[in-house]
Amino acid sequence: MRKIKAAISALAVAACGYIFADAWDLVPGFLTMTPAAGKGVYLWQPRGKTVSVKLPGQTSSAPLPNPRAVSRALSELETDSRVTGTVSALIQDADTGKELGALRADRLSTPASSMKLLTSVAFLGAYGPNTTFSTKAKLLKGKLYLVAGGDILLSSDKGSAQAVTGRGGLGDLARAAAKELRKQKLGEVSVALDTSLYGGPAYHPSWEEWGRKYALEATPISADHFLGLAAKPTPGSAGRALEEFAARLREAGITVSRTEREKAPAGAREIASVHSPTVRETVRLMMLNSDNSLAEEAAHMVGLKVQGKADFQNGALGVRKQLEKMGIDVSAAKIYDGSGLSQDNKITPRILTRILAKVRGCGGCDYSSLPAALPVAGYDGTLEKRFTQTFLAGRVRAKTGSLGEVSALAGFMYTKAGRPLIFAVIVDGTQPGSAWQARGAIDSALEKIAEGEAG
Repeated sequence: MRKIKAAISALAVAACGYIFADAWDLVPGFLTMTPAAGKGVYLWQPRGKTVSVKLPGQTSSAPLPNPRAVSRALSELETDSRVTGTVSALIQDADTGKELGALRADRLSTPASSMKLLTSVAFLGAYGPNTTFSTKAKLLKGKLYLVAGGDILLSSDKGSAQAVTGRGGLGDLARAAAKELRKQKLGEVSVALDTSLYGGPAYHPSWEEWGRKYALEATPISADHFLGLAAKPTPGSAGRALEEFAARLREAGITVSRTEREKAPAGAREIASVHSPTVRETVRLMMLNSDNSLAEEAAHMVGLKVQGKADFQNGALGVRKQLEKMGIDVSAAKIYDGSGLSQDNKITPRILTRILAKVRGCGGCDYSSLPAALPVAGYDGTLEKRFTQTFLAGRVRAKTGSLGEVSALAGFMYTKAGRPLIFAVIVDGTQPGSAWQARGAIDSALEKIAEGEAG
């Protein structure tokens, strides 16, 4: 009975957390999506509906919006009664790069989750879209080491080649390891978890207490992570992974004498491994759900690749250096984390549009998959409930950003006439609790711009 009550309580807490997170763009509504490729078209099937959405990257002969009309729409956004903070914005033509309208485009503002654009592009650029990360079982002198490799999407039991969350399974790893142990006539082992891939604090020091509820502690391993809802498991995400791995070993007939934390010695031999989703798939999930935990994993892994260390500080430095290496000027930005939970992060609309223009025009480079990773307005992810009753449904692919006093949106959109635009809008410093109203004002302004007169 106690177990049933505990399960009901856990479900209630999760449901309440989901409602709160959904309201703040931290997770999407429930969706079933099946992607299918088409020439110049990306097909999604949200909730059984087939929607044809143009991918940003196609040129258009449609007329440019009138810059005066764009500037007027931005001015009206600034004076909209729903906006209580400072507006920064930049709208430009995607084909030519021509600036069509700007409002404090070089002002440093708190980006919230639009920071994930920087993290995702750096992650794709550092590793390439098809890289995967391995979780390994290593053996030395009767001790089995579970070596974390940067996959926080592990299943606690069986993995699935068709899944993104749960591609690699700790149960599969344990059963493969047990098979090798039996070959060596080892029926009993101690198990140690090696998380030495990461260093530094579990949470960024600048995160407010509420923010820690929406990201796992920084860890290179986690089991059954779901859509960024990080109700932290006990004894912690890594600890749970260790216990699940040990449980699967026992189920496979291996006696586990003890579990502990210890770095695998250099002489430990790999006897089994499972693999994460690709970087491209991870970025898609991160952007679709605005998943803070995946963003911090990505930043830590960029830090490892670029700086040689995986922690918050080197992750931030690694993202900056990787973007600069790719020819993207982010010198004015203040980067503290990968997710945007830190209110110390500061970027400008011009930096965001610079990144978006780079990924759109790079012609099949390692980070060219970023536009297709963005949510589609009115149909999926954190944009599922936005632009639903307007002609912009299906015409916007963008990254949202929401904190208590911040609302941001940056991405691509097609005008009513069919012209592709790049945009970035940030409203920060709003009165507490009014950021959601600014979100509606941003959407109205973009609709005016996309519907406006030709130049």
